[in-house]
Amino acid sequence: MRTKRPIIALLLFLLAIGISFTLYGIQENENLQFSLLGFLGGSSEQTLDEIQKFELEVRLSSNKTEIFFYESKGEESYAKIVRKAGDNVEEITNGKVLDEIDNIIKGLPHPTDTKPLALIETVLKQLQLKQKDIRCFKLKMNLNSGEKVKIDFELDRVVPAT
Repeated sequence: MRTKRPIIALLLFLLAIGISFTLYGIQENENLQFSLLGFLGGSSEQTLDEIQKFELEVRLSSNKTEIFFYESKGEESYAKIVRKAGDNVEEITNGKVLDEIDNIIKGLPHPTDTKPLALIETVLKQLQLKQKDIRCFKLKMNLNSGEKVKIDFELDRVVPAT
């Protein structure tokens, strides 16, 4: 039992380093306008009116996946949530979907003024998910201002030999 704590701490440390390098690479390769040294809390929150496209995929170690999608083209908008658990797939497109996605977006600090890790932590908190349960996290946002945010990482879990 005592050996699990150092292993978990090591995995979290490696995850943080991996996320930092991934996000730094994204920033350098795509000339995104946020900085890893930006504000932790951000300066303002987003609304659906400011979002052109929003895609969020969170895959859990329990083989569950949640996908949130929102796109706005002029006066038209489309939103859906897909929840997968093994072979069971549920796709929701009713009015409550827009409210759920709107709540996620409203809870985010301004993405271009925020450290990417703070964005991830905020989303996980809103979805009531634990960091240790995450296998994959992908977030893409296109703002009406032309700014873009892309966070994409996948965690390979190391299982110690017994």
